[in-house]
Amino acid sequence: MPPAVITVCLPVFNGGPFLLPAVQSIVEQTHKDWRLLVVDDGSTDGSVDRLHATFGADPRIRILRQPHRGVVAAANTALLEADTPWVARMDADDLARPQRLEAQLAYALAHPEVDVVTGQVQSVRRDGALGGGFARYDAWQNALVTHEDMAREAFVEMPAAHPTWMMRRERILELGGYRDGAFPEDYELFLRALGAGLRFGKVPEVVLEWHDHPGRATRRDPRYSKEAFLEVKAEYLSALLSARRVLVWGGRTARRLGRMLSARGVKVEAWVDIDPRKRGQCAEGRPFLSPDDLPPPGTFYVVACVGTPGAREEIRGALVARGYQEIRDFRLAG
Repeated sequence: MPPAVITVCLPVFNGGPFLLPAVQSIVEQTHKDWRLLVVDDGSTDGSVDRLHATFGADPRIRILRQPHRGVVAAANTALLEADTPWVARMDADDLARPQRLEAQLAYALAHPEVDVVTGQVQSVRRDGALGGGFARYDAWQNALVTHEDMAREAFVEMPAAHPTWMMRRERILELGGYRDGAFPEDYELFLRALGAGLRFGKVPEVVLEWHDHPGRATRRDPRYSKEAFLEVKAEYLSALLSARRVLVWGGRTARRLGRMLSARGVKVEAWVDIDPRKRGQCAEGRPFLSPDDLPPPGTFYVVACVGTPGAREEIRGALVARGYQEIRDFRLAG
């Protein structure tokens, strides 16, 4: 076949009833010049056999089978086996909107400085019972469309849904691909790529339907737990804060993050908390400060980790009003 520009990489382990619709959503793309590389990570449910029976005659679709080694190994196999400049990530339980590849390729051509083109998402549940947290997350990450937006919010949460990524293959391979460990591999790759200077962009339209269901890895795999995300944040934040005196703003989760930072050598010197009952008290040998007691910018670096809706915006506003500059003087990390 003539060379393509995009390979869609789809790792799968026991894709069940979701795999065929996911592949069908690629077959129905308005951009037709693609390759699909399905890496079967030792499935035992017959889903990949059904895929072969349904789409085996399409020369654009290739199935690789390997023993079960996990999603990281399967994703890295796909990266190594692809032979196109761009690789687009796809999960076996999601649906690509028909214009996804066309819109992302057009963005890539219009923004040659960008290494990873992402897109907006819409979370769905086929039983109709989607929680409000997913809607808030979709709205938050869909609003972050520029590289600067995503870099600013990098330690809050994953600002670019991984199944929407279309990546310059060589740049990701230069980073070493995905890393395996007790952490979310997609978020770790995002922070590592950001630190290495890769540029991100986002198509300002929904390109993927993100399927939430009880068997979803983000719900059942401990690598995607809140604690695992905190550990990754602490690892990459500590590299940025090694020479700074740090204040950590927030409640219990913030103090967990502070302990993780301290364990990595960061000089966490005090906690910032709005609770007036904590005035004059200490925790773990560090005093509590009121937001009104913050020193001038440049004295300390502030890391704020809060989860209450609206709290991040309030903290950002309060710090900016006192002359703090985001990223230079403070980071939101939750």
